[in-house]
Amino acid sequence: MNPQSGILAEGDKSGFFATYKVNYAILETQEGCDNFIKAVKRFPEILEQSSSINNVSVTGTVSFGKSLWKILTEFNKELAGTGDELFDFPGYERAPATQDDLYVHIHSMNNSATFDCGNSFIALFEKDMLTVGDETMGFVWRDSRDLTGFIDGTENPSGPSDRAGAALKEDGSSYVMVQRFVHNLDKWAQLDKDSQERVIGRTKDDSTQLEPLPIESHVAHTDIDDNGVNVKIVRHSLPYGMPGGTRGLWFTAYCHYLKGLDEIEKSLFGMRGTDPDKLMSFITPVTGGYYFTPSLTMLEKL
Repeated sequence: MNPQSGILAEGDKSGFFATYKVNYAILETQEGCDNFIKAVKRFPEILEQSSSINNVSVTGTVSFGKSLWKILTEFNKELAGTGDELFDFPGYERAPATQDDLYVHIHSMNNSATFDCGNSFIALFEKDMLTVGDETMGFVWRDSRDLTGFIDGTENPSGPSDRAGAALKEDGSSYVMVQRFVHNLDKWAQLDKDSQERVIGRTKDDSTQLEPLPIESHVAHTDIDDNGVNVKIVRHSLPYGMPGGTRGLWFTAYCHYLKGLDEIEKSLFGMRGTDPDKLMSFITPVTGGYYFTPSLTMLEKL
């Protein structure tokens, strides 16, 4: 299937998450388009170089918004029909749509390697081609906990086979959801431990699912079925922030079909016949976008 390396990788400690708007005035020139394609096709090479320089595995993905992918592939017969499920994130309730054109996701075991790779890749683009939508460095906190204090990603598929089954289409491509949350940790801290556990739907110490599961809990809104089939996603979310500044979670997840990600998003905000996820009273989404992650073969055929 030849997927991009960042989808199935697991266990990393550092993440670079960035979305960019593309300057279409430059892209629509032949030289600008050629230079842009040349840059994105070098992404796997930059990952390898950063791995070698830093002596650590660096993996990642480069993904495309609907408008950009259409422009890059509309005259390419080999890529006809790829990414056909993609649509722009529409925004739901308190979840704003901040759809950008390019999403870059890089992760490794340390910030030095992650930053080095991101810096080298973005330097490939000509001046004024990219405008930053959002750039964030994420980190693993304690034993893979969110800043709410709960273990994050307990049900995340583990191992190449299970992760591929959740994230990859048969051709090795995927769809990815991008959403940055800001946490109101002062408000969260006002809840006692039992109340926090009811909001999440798991115990705080060891992440055991509560029985019976509170219907307003986060788990009840993310462990969902679509047409009778449980929706599986591969999450690469990490906390971000500074002690005296904005703190939260950069949520990013891959799925083999975009509707799966969209149904989870709708569930969070009470758009599937239930009340909203109680956790949304304590964390606020400030960005949102959907992107297509082509396989390495597709990337090479651009």
